[in-house]
Amino acid sequence: MSKHEALQQLAAAHADAVKAETAASVAQDRKRAAVREAFNSGCTAPDVAAILGSSVQWAYQLRDKPPLNLVG
Repeated sequence: MSKHEALQQLAAAHADAVKAETAASVAQDRKRAAVREAFNSGCTAPDVAAILGSSVQWAYQLRDKPPLNLVG
C-alpha cells in the first residue's frame, strides 16, 4: 500500500469514527434528557434505575450531567 492510499484509508476511517462518535453522543444526550424528564414527571430514582439497569446513584448522576447539545 502506498503512503497516499494509507492516508486515504486513514481519512475514511477517521471520518467514519467521527460520525459514529457524534451519533453516540447525540443518543446519550437524548437518554439524559429522558432521564431528567422522568425525574421531573415524578418518577423516583429506583424507578429510573430499574429501567436503566443501573444503580440509583448512577440514575442521579445521569440526571445531573449537562447535555453536550450536539445536533444529530
